[in-house]
Amino acid sequence: MTEVLRFEGVRVRRGDNEILREIDWTVSDQDRWVILGPNGAGKTTLMSMASARLHPTEGTVTVLGETLGDTDTRELRVRVGLSSAALADRIPRTRPSATW
Repeated sequence: MTEVLRFEGVRVRRGDNEILREIDWTVSDQDRWVILGPNGAGKTTLMSMASARLHPTEGTVTVLGETLGDTDTRELRVRVGLSSAALADRIPRTRPSATW
């Protein structure tokens, strides 16, 4: 098994608001996870770090062997697949064609 994701002592703060606290999590290439929780629990924040789109306030996030803060995340992001309901907002809307 190959480790694809590791969070060690991860915290995320926005001002005085602590969104995530002391997260330790390891995912191997054989694992399948589902992230569940109420609104405001930090699910999107967690996945933003897992997809190399957000850095932690404290702790270490390693994605595909690359540590956030020590690597070019633009190059890393093209190696990560992400599916989200929010992804639909990024797809341009087109008018349906009148002819097939």
